[in-house]
Order: sequence, then structure tokens, then C-alpha cells
Amino acid sequence: MFNYRYRYLYILLLAAYSFFNILVLNGDRLYTVGLPWYELLPIVLVQVTLIWEANRLIGKHWARRVPAHPLAVQFVLSIAWVFLQAFLSVELTYGLLGDPYGNVSGNFRLSLAFTFRINLFLNSVNAIVYFNHKYREERLAAEQYRTQTAQARLTVLANQISPHFFFNSLNVLTELIRQQPPKAESFVQKLASVYRYSLRFHQEELVTLQQEMEILQEYLALLEVRFQDSLQSEIAIDPAEKEKMLPPLSMQMLVENVVKHNAATRIKPLSIRVFTDGSAVVVENTLRPKRAPEASTGIGLNNIRERYEFLGETIAVAKTDTHFSVRLPLVDP
Repeated sequence: MFNYRYRYLYILLLAAYSFFNILVLNGDRLYTVGLPWYELLPIVLVQVTLIWEANRLIGKHWARRVPAHPLAVQFVLSIAWVFLQAFLSVELTYGLLGDPYGNVSGNFRLSLAFTFRINLFLNSVNAIVYFNHKYREERLAAEQYRTQTAQARLTVLANQISPHFFFNSLNVLTELIRQQPPKAESFVQKLASVYRYSLRFHQEELVTLQQEMEILQEYLALLEVRFQDSLQSEIAIDPAEKEKMLPPLSMQMLVENVVKHNAATRIKPLSIRVFTDGSAVVVENTLRPKRAPEASTGIGLNNIRERYEFLGETIAVAKTDTHFSVRLPLVDP
């Protein structure tokens, strides 16, 4: 607030208000010597300007350097300045004008009361402006997170209902119906579960690791039916971590990326490991880039990264000559 472009206009208005308030309440008569209005006005203007500028400099140079709330630091340091300003103003007045202003103690208390009131008013308004700004920032961040979550859902659904995915699923289902009818029924049920989960949890900001793992296992089962011996998966989740939370559909998106960008053959099967590592879950795969890679928008990994940034967390991506992994932090419920 103290850095407003038109701050000198606000200073002038506040000084004018304080000046007329003093006149109406006869505040100037409380001093040992009554001041004519044309001497009182510049004194009030100087006092208000000094308090405003002191707060501006405190906020700019010191308030955010101390490991405490900036508003608390601002107020404490401004109070110290108020005492110093009140003391110096009375001492300078007495030094320049002499005996008529000899009641230094009484004038100091009155000057302190005036400057403290102005400072309290300015810091109160500054706090209102500060919290209003924070509230707007949080609303904007929440809206951005909802947008990212919706985008994640759309990305997952788009991958699932894309012609490539859809026709592959139909081909697998056709083969199962002809050769292994019991497996065909299980395949349809798992496919329905994947879609149902996507529709149910897409609006949630966080889901439990238990919920995410249940649907991931269904999705991996679909992929294993499709790729058969060309795909291997391993899951090792610490039961103590299952109630912790993460953004929905994040692990499924990572597994989709693995299948999309890597080749899988019976001779060199594609391996996917999902395991907990402390307070995080890791999705790791063998690195076998396709010779003719599919076009990538980069939305999946970036989407997950941005949703975690909103939560104040950071994902970790690691790549070696043989493996690629993404580490997703788990959030306490």
C-alpha cells in the first residue's frame, strides 16, 4: 500500500483530515502554546509524510527480511519509529523556539499520541490491503488448479477414447470373445472401472493413494491383456502410505506416457515398477524409445508438475541410459 503511485495525494488527504480533526476537537490547545492554523498545518503534513515514508521504507527493506509475518515486523518497526519521531519533533521544536515549548514531557506525550494514531490507521489499512491481495491470489491459484485438474481429466479421457486406444481395446476384446470368453467379461469390467474412476474423481483435488492404486491396477491389467508377454508390471506399496494423498489420475497419466513413448516386445519386454519411497510414490520404467515415436504435446507431465506446484510440492524426474522415473510426493490428509 505504501508504494502506491499516487501516495502523495493520499498523504495530503490524510494530513488534511488530521488537521481539521485537530481543529474541531481543539487538539492544538492541549499543547502548552497554541499554534495558529498556518503553523499547525505544515507540522501535521510533515508528521504524516514522515510516518508514511518510514512505513514505505520499512516494508521495502526490512519487513520481508525478518523470519516473521511481514505485517507484524512492519508494525513493530513502525512503532519504534513513531517513538523516535515524536521525541525528535518535540526536541527540535524546543531547540528552535525555546521556552514557549518548554513542557517537553507533556508535548512529547501529545505528539506521540498523534503519531501513534496516524501510524495505527495506516497499518490497519495496509493489513486490509495485504489480506485482500492474498485472498485474490489464493482464489486465482485455486481456479488455476481446478483448470489443471480438469485438463488432466480431459487429457486422460482423450487418450482413452482416442481411435488408437479404442480400436486396440476392441481388437483385444474381439480376440478374447472368440478364444477366451471368461477373460473378455473381465476385460470389459476393468475397462468400465477405468472410465468410471475418471468420471468420478476428476473434480477432486486430491485422492488417496489407495484409490489411485486400485484404478491403476485395473489399467495395468488392461495393458497386460493388450501387450501380453511384452509388458511386465510390479507394484510395491507400503500399506502405511495408502491413506496419503496425491492429485487424481496422475499415476495413470504417467503409465500412459510410458506405453506411448516406449517399445514393448516379447524379447525385450517393457517393465513398469510402481513403489513407495519414503513419503513419495515412484513410477519407473525401462527406457526403450520407439523408433518412430508418437507426437507428444508434453501436457501430461507438465500438468502433473503444475498441479503439484499448487500444493507447494515438486515432482522429481530422473533419466538414465536404461531407466526413466518420476517421483510423486504424497501429501498428508
